[in-house]
Amino acid sequence: MKALDGESLARTALHPTLKGAVTIKEFSKKYGDPDLSQLVGELSDQTKAVNDGDLQRAEGMLMVQAQTLDAIFNNLAMRAAGSEYMDNFERFLRLALRAQSQCRATLETLSEVKNPRPIAYVQQANIGYNQQVNNRKAAAGSGPKNKIFGELPQ
Repeated sequence: MKALDGESLARTALHPTLKGAVTIKEFSKKYGDPDLSQLVGELSDQTKAVNDGDLQRAEGMLMVQAQTLDAIFNNLAMRAAGSEYMDNFERFLRLALRAQSQCRATLETLSEVKNPRPIAYVQQANIGYNQQVNNRKAAAGSGPKNKIFGELPQ
C-alpha cells in the first residue's frame, strides 16, 4: 500500500465518515471488532441516503434515542425515589431530569425533521413619523427625475 502525502493524510484524517467510523469502532467493542473499511462504507451509504433526501434512518435513530433516554429517566427517577440519603436522592433526580430534558429535545428534533418550519422571506421596512423607508433597490427608471439632468442617482 502506498504511503499518503501530508495533504492526503490530513484530508483522510479529517473526513467525517472516517472519524465517525473510528469512534463507532471504539465504542462498539462490546459487540466484537467491526471492520473499519466496512464501517466507512456503511456510513458513506447512509450519508448518501440523507443527501438524497431519505431521512427514514435518521428518524428511526432519533425515536430509538428518545425511547432510550426515557428508559434512563425512569431508571434514575426510581433510584432517586428509593434513595435513603438526600445526597443520593438529589444526584439521581438531577441525572433523571437531564435525561428527561434530552428526551424532550430529541423528540423536538424528530418533530422538526418530520415537519420543518416554513421559511419566511421578509423585506425590511423602516417606518418613521410621516415617512416610510423600504430597503430595496428601485427598478431602473423609477427614481426621482431632475428637469436638467434626468434621473437622479439612488
